[in-house]
Amino acid sequence: MKAGDAEVELKGNRRTATRRLRERWYLERLVRRYRTGWLVSVTLSFYFLQDLEKRVDDEWAGISSSLGEICTAFF
Repeated sequence: MKAGDAEVELKGNRRTATRRLRERWYLERLVRRYRTGWLVSVTLSFYFLQDLEKRVDDEWAGISSSLGEICTAFF
C-alpha cells in the first residue's frame, strides 16, 4: 500500500462519513417536520371543526327562527 493509496482511502472514508452525517441530518429533519406537520394539521382540523360546528349552529338557528316566523305568519 502506497502513501497515495492511504490518502485516497482516507478521503473516501471522509466522504462516506460526510454522506452518512448528511443522510442522518436529513432524516432527523424529516422526522421533525413530520411531527410538527402532524401536530399543526391536527390543531387546525380541531379549530376548523369547531368553527364549522359554530357556523352550522348559527345557520340552523337562523333557519329554525325563519321557519317559526313562516309558521306563525300562516297559522
